[in-house]
Amino acid sequence: MRGYRILWRVLDAAGDPIDAGLIDLPPLDPGAAPVTLKVPAKRGGATVLADLIDPLGYSVLTVKNDLAPPAAPVIRHVHASSKTARVLFDPVARADGYRLAYDGPGGPKQAAPTINDFVDVAGLELDQRYAFRLVAFNEAGESAPSAAVSAMTTRDDLPPILWSIQSADRALFVNYSTEATDYLYEIELTLPGTERVRRISVTTRGATRIPGLENGKTYQLRMRRRNGIGFDSAWSEPHAATPHGPGDLPAPASGYLVPGPGDLTLLVFDPVPDAAGYEARFGTRTLPIGSAASGTVFLRGIGRAQAVSLRAVDDSGQPGQALELRRLH
Repeated sequence: MRGYRILWRVLDAAGDPIDAGLIDLPPLDPGAAPVTLKVPAKRGGATVLADLIDPLGYSVLTVKNDLAPPAAPVIRHVHASSKTARVLFDPVARADGYRLAYDGPGGPKQAAPTINDFVDVAGLELDQRYAFRLVAFNEAGESAPSAAVSAMTTRDDLPPILWSIQSADRALFVNYSTEATDYLYEIELTLPGTERVRRISVTTRGATRIPGLENGKTYQLRMRRRNGIGFDSAWSEPHAATPHGPGDLPAPASGYLVPGPGDLTLLVFDPVPDAAGYEARFGTRTLPIGSAASGTVFLRGIGRAQAVSLRAVDDSGQPGQALELRRLH
């Protein structure tokens, strides 16, 4: 094995990188002695990540070492039906999963761990009040518990789970959960700052396309389902979504540069949904990056003090908004 490197990163408690570097691996052959590498310590570090980077710049293996538990999660809302409750919460940085404890007529219980941003709890009793607490965990331990949130079970059905909302030109694609008793689904779109509300009924199970929207406008979307005898579920929580036309792709959520040996620099970034590729701009140069880039790619010829920006490119070849990259280490 030749030309491999280790990318090490130190994250703070919020999950943001505060230090990073590249270490060249010596040639490795089957049966050779193990190689021991040391990552520099960084005060304030909460998690250390080490990626094995192949000669093309792809991360082929990631090892994580948590030095501190994650922060306490926050329960946003609880939907309750006759026998089931759905607890919704915001994801927590550096969490590997979540555990929900609840207390009611049957005494304290615990739901199975989850990696989602919701937990469904079954086997509840109608017209009873339950209290819910949530913890996040990683390999360093559990967070402090969230504040308790209570809810009363009712005869309302649970709303659909909105698995994803994908942006398109003047349209949105919505992916959602279904039940065997569903008859149709209602989708409500609201344009914040206006009184424009659009309600759509669809019978398509699992996914649908909503056309006729304005590019660059952020809509609040929520959904409910109706069964065959006319009972409506509760509405889902609203989700923000923005249709994108040519050249409207957002900037990557994060990205940074890690200097390597010679003129080599590793670009680390969060991929943008629906991107057909990327381009890095520095000085008068524009460097195209293929859509196969998985979030790490080697760049050459970038000056150590040169400003570099990254843009996602859509399938029409138009670049979107720019992210100014920072350097680590």
